[in-house]
Formats: sequence, C-alpha cells, structure tokens
Amino acid sequence: MRDQRVVNVANILVNHSARVKAGEEVVLTAGYEGFPLLEETYLKVIEAGAYPLVRVDSLRLMEILFQQGKEEQISFVSRTELYEAEHTDARIYIYGHKNTKTLANISPARQRMRRQAQQTVRDIHMKKDRWSLTIFPTDSFAQDAGMSLHDFEDYVYSACFADEPDPLGEWDKLYKRQEELIKSIGKVSHVRIVAPDTDLSMSVEGRTFHNSYGLRNIPCGEVYTAPVEESVEGHIYFPLRNDYLDREMVGIRLWFERGRVVKATADRGEDFLKEILKSDKGASYVGELGFGTNYKIKRLIHNILFDEKLGGSIHLALGDSYPEVGGLNKSCIHMDLILDLRKEGYVTFDGQVFLDRGKINNFDYK
Repeated sequence: MRDQRVVNVANILVNHSARVKAGEEVVLTAGYEGFPLLEETYLKVIEAGAYPLVRVDSLRLMEILFQQGKEEQISFVSRTELYEAEHTDARIYIYGHKNTKTLANISPARQRMRRQAQQTVRDIHMKKDRWSLTIFPTDSFAQDAGMSLHDFEDYVYSACFADEPDPLGEWDKLYKRQEELIKSIGKVSHVRIVAPDTDLSMSVEGRTFHNSYGLRNIPCGEVYTAPVEESVEGHIYFPLRNDYLDREMVGIRLWFERGRVVKATADRGEDFLKEILKSDKGASYVGELGFGTNYKIKRLIHNILFDEKLGGSIHLALGDSYPEVGGLNKSCIHMDLILDLRKEGYVTFDGQVFLDRGKINNFDYK
C-alpha cells in the first residue's frame, strides 16, 4: 500500500524544490534503500512532462574506490559527468542507505581528495540553483537517531510537512514568515552569540540574509548569512554531538582570532576535527551563520539535514560560504556545527536581542 506521505514528499521535490517543467531533463540520484521515494519522484517527473535520468548512489562502491583506487582514480572527473552537469536542468538527491557508517573508516585525506576533484561539478550545480536533496527513512537513519523506524518516519514526514493536507501550501507559508523575519532584521552590522562557555562576535556588515524554504533541502526552514571573513573573534562551545563525513565529534571548542580558528579541541573526535581544519586555507574560517526556524523539528538526530533546521538552534559552518549572501570564503569543506539555544543562550544583533532561549523575535510560529 502506498504511503501518501511518500507521494507528498515526491510532489514537494518535483513541484516545489526543483520546479520541474515540461521538456526538462532531470537527474534523479538515490541509494538502494531510497527506491520507494525514487519511484514516486520518477512518476512526478513523468507527470510534469519532463525527462528523468536515474543514477544510483552506492556507499559500498564509493568504499571500494577509496580503499582500492589509485589517487588518480579517486580524483578523476569524467567528461561525461561534466557534460551531464552542464546540459541537464535539475537534480534531485535521495539519500537512503543500509549502513550510514560505510565510509567511517576512510581517511579524511582520501575523502578530501575526492571532494576537491568534484568541486568543479558542484560549482556547476550551485550556479544553476536547481538541485535539492532529502532522505528516505531507513533503519540505519532511525538507529542513528535512536528511534524505531515507525517513529522516525513520523518525525521525517512531519518535518517535511508531508503529513499536512496541503504540503506545498505549508512551504509557501514558511517562505512568507521567513521573508517577514528578514525584513525585520534589516541592515545588521554586529552579531554576538552568548551561551555556556561561549562568547563569540562577528561582523555581517554588507552581507544579506537568505530565506531557505525548501528549494535545496527537504526538510528546510532556516535563514542564514555569512560573516565578514576576518571578523570572527572569541570562543564557542558545541556540547552536543556533531557528525561530519560519518565521523562523530562531541564537545567541540573553537577559539577564533581575526576570523581564523587558532585552537580547536573536542571531548571526542579531536584528531578528526583537526584533520578537517587542515583541509585547505578556507577550512579554518566561518562560511555561514544560520538560524533554524523549523519548529516541527524538536530534537537533534545527528543528521545535519534536520539538525541545522531545528527551531531555536543556530549553526556555524566552517569552510565554504554562499555567494548569494555575500560570502567570499572558499573551501572544499562545509562543516555545519549545531548549537541548541532552547534552554540557555542568546544572540544579539547590534546589541538588541534577536534570539533568546530558542525564541526568535518578530517570528510568526504558526
């Protein structure tokens, strides 16, 4: 029996996120476990009068490449892949894997080699701005979240508005609420974040805030900007678990001077954290400051697609920034780190409280 919520997610991906039109070529990439959503998405692309192209995403095959491949094979970029990126109209990614930790023991250096090689392809996708990604609920994702599969499905579909009578209408409402929030922010110069073991300041003068309402990520719900690259000063503590490249880090502490991380520690995963910070010059600078606005997401599940949208949280991303908000930092990494401020902590804009213990001023929560 078809789950109407899966059908609704497919409809969101095709008709809201990717905005597929008749005659377009749309690349659909999915892991094997994500095929139920792939089938519904494929059908929606057909119904839109477009042409779907299917690609399989296999972590096992990527593991083979990393373990057995030579450096030139890992860093190889196919002319066919570049041509496809240039000549297709939209891309939809569906993450669904049997084991989310398949690549956990692959060295960061080899993964970095692959990311750097793929940067040209990613740049093409970013410029087109017609890509979106989501996950399909699997046992492995549910286990990571500490939930049963049934409870995790409910969690995912609620966060995506897929359990609402009019899911696309809900995303339109979120857009309008966030647009009003950005208007209320106006022109801001100075941001300060205060929480336990945290006092961090930065300038966002000349930068803008972006309304992220489900075009690239499903679920979504955030407004974000990029700090002036050399303006970040102070220290910040991320007490909860943050994952990157299938590795776990807990209790991250970062100290900044003139925008750059000058000291980094972690209660767990410190060696990995320091290795990531060495990825390239831009990896030690903040590329993004974001505020989660999806209050249907009520708990962290160790999946960045959801955690960074949690209503009442903020996130800092080390590495690559987004040019649409004025960011200039370049890096092969973009590592989001989540700080939940719902119990304690606040953020000020030019000395005025913007967020206090999870509540954002001038934001319509309906």
